[in-house]
Amino acid sequence: TKYVVYLYPNGGTGISEGQKFEYTETTLFSEFPTVTKSDCTLEGWNVGSVDGTPYYTDVRPSDDGKKLYARWKCQSETKNTKILLIAGHSFRPYCAQVENECREDESVYGYSEPIETRIFAQEIKKQLISLGYSKDNIDIANELLGENFNDQSTSKSLYAEFKLQEAGKANNISKINFSQYAYVLEVHFNASSNHNKSGVLSLCNPNDCGIASTLSNEIRSSVSSILKSNNNGTYDRKTVDFTFFAANNIPFTYLETEYYDNKTAMNNFKSKQSEVALAIAKCIKKYYS
Repeated sequence: TKYVVYLYPNGGTGISEGQKFEYTETTLFSEFPTVTKSDCTLEGWNVGSVDGTPYYTDVRPSDDGKKLYARWKCQSETKNTKILLIAGHSFRPYCAQVENECREDESVYGYSEPIETRIFAQEIKKQLISLGYSKDNIDIANELLGENFNDQSTSKSLYAEFKLQEAGKANNISKINFSQYAYVLEVHFNASSNHNKSGVLSLCNPNDCGIASTLSNEIRSSVSSILKSNNNGTYDRKTVDFTFFAANNIPFTYLETEYYDNKTAMNNFKSKQSEVALAIAKCIKKYYS
């Protein structure tokens, strides 16, 4: 079945006002006609009017007949260019404070998720620096919260801190000034009940996945291409992370890079980790340089 939306460039070029665009249930925003605006980056589309509801997910059948207006971030409007990386999960005894936070015991699969997320976050930072970013413009949240990556007893995770704050318990959230960040990437590794799945996915609640939807899609595509693994798309899940970053209009990607309980898949990832990190860094630079 084909559906129709009407596209408005909102000061950009490449399409006419109200240009008709036909799409199907599987059409992605990346397949839309190319729209450009000098010194600006296309963040997504607003529904109904220039100032309408920000469009965070790919186009759906229920949008048939709607008007979509290009949403731009221009250099003159950019408040910051800092990047925040988050390494998912943490170690005992710290992780035991929060349900579903501990993962280090599952190293029986050959890999421990909190170890791997920290290695990967540091590698992505390294690759961003290689592309010209200042090291002062790339932070890793775990370190800002008080963790020393060389000492597991100091372990911290942003998710756990949000949950502690939610429960009214002592936390370190105030140590991070989130308003200074242009983009946030949280890295994880997945697991399954049968331990033989493979592939990359990102987590997102359709109503709260933020303005990084297009970037998230490009990151998944790049990772899948390098690893020759499945691109498992976006999984519908709402977490305190999404709630916070969406509420504060901070672009956010939650990436499940590969299945750490599949030793073959993780061995493949580890052999290409630097290449994957560089590809992710290039995707980020395309939007936030």
